[in-house]
Order: sequence, then structure tokens, then C-alpha cells
Amino acid sequence: MKILIIGIARSGTTSLLRGISSQGFYDIGEPYNKWVRSELAYPLEELDKHDNIVVKHIALQKPKNYKGTWIEFLIEFSKSFDRIIFLDRSDFEEHYESILNLWYKSHIQKQSVMSKWSSEDIPDLFRVGFASGGGRHALQKEKDEFKEVVKTLNGNITFYEDLYGNDRDKSLEIISSWNLPLKNSELCLYLNPKYKLKKDSKKLL
Repeated sequence: MKILIIGIARSGTTSLLRGISSQGFYDIGEPYNKWVRSELAYPLEELDKHDNIVVKHIALQKPKNYKGTWIEFLIEFSKSFDRIIFLDRSDFEEHYESILNLWYKSHIQKQSVMSKWSSEDIPDLFRVGFASGGGRHALQKEKDEFKEVVKTLNGNITFYEDLYGNDRDKSLEIISSWNLPLKNSELCLYLNPKYKLKKDSKKLL
């Protein structure tokens, strides 16, 4: 089976990719993200080489030689897969906070974003600059366009808060609804919120 995970950055796509991969699926993370890897060819040759493969793709990304928009690419790219999982966050403020951490860690500190963090790690000066540069608007625009893509592909968005939340029965129900050749309980355990990267705030309320 060929599975495509499409999501907004910081919506749990990496953990889901790894969780599915741990059950015998060949995995490819962000094949067209020039910041994290050498771009793979399009169409993906790996799709013909592996019977069970899972690919993670983030909104806005597309191959450098693709002439259309990222939305047009995504609609075309999705036709090569048997199942598509769409991920986003319902809590905009928490999502925005995680995006801030992503940009600060990767572009300012040049560090891995796959490490523990807290809100206090992000300097106020960076917050102000990111917001004044249109960061909040850009995230909202991306989320709105993502909804339209999902609608066009007749899909449904799985929200981070439900998949990775404390209600593990709800998470298991979501995973089971995907109808994938997986051990659903094992994947649900893999996605347990106790493994999340964000730490609780150090500040007293």
C-alpha cells in the first residue's frame, strides 16, 4: 500500500511517518524540501520499487522543476497513492507557537527542531520580528489553502489535538478509520502524547 501524509508544518507528520515506518513501510520524508535533503526526482521512482511505502509531504513544497503551484502539484501528486492522511492543528495559537520554535531553532540557532523545547526558549525580539514580517498571516493563509486542497481531494483533516491527545481511545478510533494494513494499537501507542517535544511552561500561572 502507498500512503501519503500531507500536513502543515508542526502538525505531527514526522511522528506519524515514523510510526507507520516502524511497521515495515519504506519511508520518505519531505522529498521536495531543499532545506533538509537533496531533492528527489519527480515522479518518485521509489513508488515503483516498494509495495509498502509511506511518504510525508508538507504544504507549500513542490519539486523545483514543477511549473505549477504547490496546490496543483499536491493534487497531481496525490493520485499516485492508495491512502492520503491530512494533518493540521485546530488550536491556532499553539500551532503558531510551534512554528515560531521551528523557525527560531532552524534559521537562527541552526539546531535540530526534533528536540525538547518550551515557549521560554523563544526570545521576545524574535517573536516581534516574526509577527511584523507577516508570520501569523502566512500561517493562516496556508491553513486556509490547505483546507481547500483537502476539500478538492474529498478528504478529511485529522487534527493533531485528537491524534496526539490524552484521549487515546479517540486516537485509536481515528487510526482505525484510516483502514491501513497496520497494527492500530501499536501505532496509537507510538503516538502517545508523553513523547511530545514541547515541555510545560516554566512560568507560574
